[in-house]
Parts: sequence; structure tokens; C-alpha cells
Amino acid sequence: MSELDDVESRNPALAIAVRVLAGAFRWAATHCLKEAAQNCKQHWKHPKALVNCAKHFLQSNRGRCALG
Repeated sequence: MSELDDVESRNPALAIAVRVLAGAFRWAATHCLKEAAQNCKQHWKHPKALVNCAKHFLQSNRGRCALG
């Protein structure tokens, strides 16, 4: 079972938010996408606002969130 499947089984709304962010930030690690989604929970119903919110989090944590 993948990490994302585990999240999805516990919280489908979080899983959708993580998938939206994964599409926008392909360079970011899954654990960071989950953290960004949690930090931007108030924007889950608005994908554009969610991406903008997560962008700030990921920029400030780029060193530990970048893949490869």
C-alpha cells in the first residue's frame, strides 16, 4: 500500500488535497505535500487558493522537500 493510499483511507479530503498539490508540485516529496495540505486546510475547497498557500510552505522548506 502506498503512502498516499494510507492517507486516503484515513481522510479522503486530505488525499484529494495532496493529489492536487502533487500535480502542481511534481518536484516535492510526498511527506511535504501532506504537511502543506494540512497547513492549508482552510483552502481545501478552493484548489487555486490551496496551491498558492502550499507554494509558500514549499518555498520555505524547499531544501527538505525537493526530490532527488
